[in-house]
Amino acid sequence: MNGFPHSQAEGATTPEAGAPRPPVHRGPAPRRACLAVALVLLAGVILAGPWPAAAAAEPDPLVAEALATGRPVLGEFVSETCPACDQLKPALEEVLSRHPHIIRQVHDADKEPELAKKYGVKCVPVIVIIGPDGKVRFNQVGFWTVEELEQVLRDAGVAAAP
Repeated sequence: MNGFPHSQAEGATTPEAGAPRPPVHRGPAPRRACLAVALVLLAGVILAGPWPAAAAAEPDPLVAEALATGRPVLGEFVSETCPACDQLKPALEEVLSRHPHIIRQVHDADKEPELAKKYGVKCVPVIVIIGPDGKVRFNQVGFWTVEELEQVLRDAGVAAAP
């Protein structure tokens, strides 16, 4: 004996290095134990009662205003350092003066990154049109003339044909 309680008795042989070892049969006991633990955990989850309902995500300001007023909302995503945004402003103001039922919201994409991310804004200017039902009708980056903006509003179903 070498003094270790679980070592092999003197004279016992060990399998040669690399020789296959016989499979160890552990029986069904470990599987039953795992199954029992799983059942106990599952019972605990079931007995814990109803799960609290997930809090509904607050709608963003564009959708919230469209739903609250029943009117379409034109969201404009801009940046303080965007010359195209400044050039688009007069065309938008002219077009929206002809459609007073459309609510305009201007959002700085740099100052409201989460809202910008929701609408996939990666560069500006971006126009998003939300219908009175709260659904996105138009979402695109670009620069538009007065005539093109009128067509965008008609295509989005928020302005009547002339």
